[in-house]
Amino acid sequence: YLLPPVVKKLHQIDPQFRLVVREGSTEQLDRMLHNHQVDIIISTPEDHPVFPKQDLFVEKLWAASATDNEILACRQKIKLEILAGMTFLTLERGHRLSHIVQGLAERVGGYVSDEYAGTSLDAVRMMSATGAGIAVLPDVYALSEAARGDDIKLARIEHDEAQRQISMIYRNDIDYMDKIELICGLMKEEYQRLLALRPSR
Repeated sequence: YLLPPVVKKLHQIDPQFRLVVREGSTEQLDRMLHNHQVDIIISTPEDHPVFPKQDLFVEKLWAASATDNEILACRQKIKLEILAGMTFLTLERGHRLSHIVQGLAERVGGYVSDEYAGTSLDAVRMMSATGAGIAVLPDVYALSEAARGDDIKLARIEHDEAQRQISMIYRNDIDYMDKIELICGLMKEEYQRLLALRPSR
């Protein structure tokens, strides 16, 4: 959700430089980096401690619910405590996000659904739209994709743990180290553009 405009700008700046993009869980990305299957990953730095990194941004988390859920009615921000005792929806195990959501749920006596674990953020959002629970979605997705639809309500969760650091992590033996700063700069730029879409209240 963040990369397409970044890749487009990168190709405009340097038409000879090409990025091949793959998706994977946090665990899969770490394995691919170790096995030299990829050069660079965008991930949470605590999961890849042996590699150099450049921090990009701290991504806030949002709650998404079906439109008839009165808890999120007319709210753009909520305290985590409002979600006490509720069912949380998130990605399947192996993603850092699922670990964070588990922690948030435990803090307020909620639980992460064991009936459904999403393979993508789109799938998690769609399950929340059915009323199956509260989906926890990151900024980039919430602002670029989920906010475009009318099947859910969104509210940013105000809690110190309802966020994650996103970094560029890379092997130090790649032959285009001079492009690292450029790619990081473009990603920060795009994130700030998305952030400008965030409701101000």
